[in-house]
Amino acid sequence: MTDGARLLIADDDDGIRGLLTAFFRKKGFEVTGVADGRAALEALCVGSIDVAILDVMMPGMTGLQVLEEARESGVKAAIVIATAHGDSDAVVQGLELGADDWVAKPFDLAILHARIVVRLRNARQAPLFAPPRAPSTTSPSSPKKVRSSMADTSCSGPSVGAASASSGGLVIAALRPTSP
Repeated sequence: MTDGARLLIADDDDGIRGLLTAFFRKKGFEVTGVADGRAALEALCVGSIDVAILDVMMPGMTGLQVLEEARESGVKAAIVIATAHGDSDAVVQGLELGADDWVAKPFDLAILHARIVVRLRNARQAPLFAPPRAPSTTSPSSPKKVRSSMADTSCSGPSVGAASASSGGLVIAALRPTSP
């Protein structure tokens, strides 16, 4: 599962970055380590990173700024933010900006590894249900395109409806029973 997965570690603490780099390389990852936010953003935008661990407090740009810029630029890599002592404000802001997960420093390496593996598994799994695409429409009051689709499935009979804002990351799903 992890062989060859590309991991970005962005942390200005040389000791933490070195420890994580050595640990994840032993686990089979290709690791890129950077010490500041601007280098992290460049690695995310130019490289083909699968998962990134971003420290919140870095020089140049904070991890949250990197996260926001990366998502606005269309970066699809899973992003895990790392924050000192579980700073709840940073965690909430990071999740709202599009982080996929978070970890508190100091962290347990086994737990961090497990969380990274889950991010990879979720990103690489084929969806169990992929509704047919409907034509995109634009609402006059909003420039965001919204896709909407409905389809029947044969898994216990329910129908699933889904709508998603193409740049907002919001997905709404509704289940309704099918008629016999």
